[in-house]
Amino acid sequence: GGLPLDPWAHLMCLAKERHDYKVLCQSLPVWDDREVLEPLCVAVLYARAAYGFVARMGYFDSLASGARIFSLQKAYFDLADHPDVASHRRSFLDMMQLRPEDLICDMWMAGAMC
Repeated sequence: GGLPLDPWAHLMCLAKERHDYKVLCQSLPVWDDREVLEPLCVAVLYARAAYGFVARMGYFDSLASGARIFSLQKAYFDLADHPDVASHRRSFLDMMQLRPEDLICDMWMAGAMC
């Protein structure tokens, strides 16, 4: 973690990664696999539970900011693991339009038990 030793090299690397990402996205075929839609929706529900606080704070508003959460951000503060349980719970309930009594069990940290 921490600051790179050569900030200029770091900026050049970020520019190359941005360019490579753009090229990759332009080369992808159009997606129309409807069979995977239901499992994908279920996965989104679990992702909202796991990353609700991060999403509610707006850190997934773009692909670039989402990628930053799983790379640079983790070096000094892991937004998926470090926020408190109450923040995760509040964010999830808000995003899912649920009441607190609708939540039967929550487990926000790896290894936690309901």
